Amino acid sequence: MLSDAYERLGGSDTVLPVNYLMWVLWSLEWVLNAYIWVVLLAFLVQNSRAIRLYRFKAPIEIVLHDRHYKPFLQMSAHGATILLVFTLLTIAYIWYTGEASPTTSA
Repeated sequence: MLSDAYERLGGSDTVLPVNYLMWVLWSLEWVLNAYIWVVLLAFLVQNSRAIRLYRFKAPIEIVLHDRHYKPFLQMSAHGATILLVFTLLTIAYIWYTGEASPTTSA
């Protein structure tokens, strides 16, 4: 934010309070983004671990086809859908903004 490459709001060469506010908002956005990714990755790890370590009453193909453990399968499907949508939105956001850093202008 203090480098010459940073495009300051207000057009002046000094760092104004609005620039600090934008930096805080950008930082908060990426902390929340990181938190969401940690939760989603933990879901994937725990879901994969449950499928790998615990015995089902039939092979996984039969469990899926016959819809045994329906709440678990619904939770897995919802989690995978949320992960896919969030991933696509994150990629689209980074593509749309053209960068992942507030220090340079597009």
